[in-house]
Amino acid sequence: MTKRKLKNSLLSAEATGGDIAESGFQYQASLIASRVPYWLKHDGFTEAIQEALGDVEASFFVPERGICREFVEYKNHRLTPSEFWPEIERFWEMDKTSPEAYCKFVLACKDVSDDIKSMLNALRRVRDAYPFYQNASAIQNSSFSDFETIVNNLYQKEDVSNFLFDKVFFEIDLTDAENYAREKFRDALYNCFPELQNFTAKAGSEAFSNVAELIKNRRNKPIHRNDLELAITHAVESNYKLVKNIRLHTRSYVKNCV
Repeated sequence: MTKRKLKNSLLSAEATGGDIAESGFQYQASLIASRVPYWLKHDGFTEAIQEALGDVEASFFVPERGICREFVEYKNHRLTPSEFWPEIERFWEMDKTSPEAYCKFVLACKDVSDDIKSMLNALRRVRDAYPFYQNASAIQNSSFSDFETIVNNLYQKEDVSNFLFDKVFFEIDLTDAENYAREKFRDALYNCFPELQNFTAKAGSEAFSNVAELIKNRRNKPIHRNDLELAITHAVESNYKLVKNIRLHTRSYVKNCV
């Protein structure tokens, strides 16, 4: 009997069947590069890998749960339901077979069909405001129930509304503009590390090129945090380090001995 390869296998069709033309791979490497400043902003970020199970995955150490990963898929076109829902199915199968492996799935594309877009708008509206009503369960429950109805009207195989709400995020803004990824990288870099705004625009552009080239040359191999930091700092100052102040909150306890 032939065993079906699971979708969370490095030898699955989804993992090995995505050979990309050189121009397409350069575009993808640029998009991945634009995420790097946000990864580096997190002290727990340790490494990333591309073209393994997905287009790119990032690994973070989270004290209360250990290693947690972000899984990202890029689609350089508009997604219709016939392509959108299989991507969600793949994410969900991966999460069910390895429930502790991933804390976040991201699907990035140029656009989606109108019915999917309405569902994503509902997801954003409910999820963004949900924490505000933490002591108003009636509002939370009725809002989620309405979102669940919208999802089930579009996708009737299984109820994926909880999975979408908890773990799946969408970026519907990709373009073919030549400087799109470079500008996203620059904005993210200055947002995450404001002190870098003192360096020249040329240095920021070189930092992006260094990171994108590093990513392009590391297919299916881990890219460590230090490698990404060096790619950026080599473009600005050789002795500059991407560091952030770390605040430790301590509390002393004095027992009453009287």
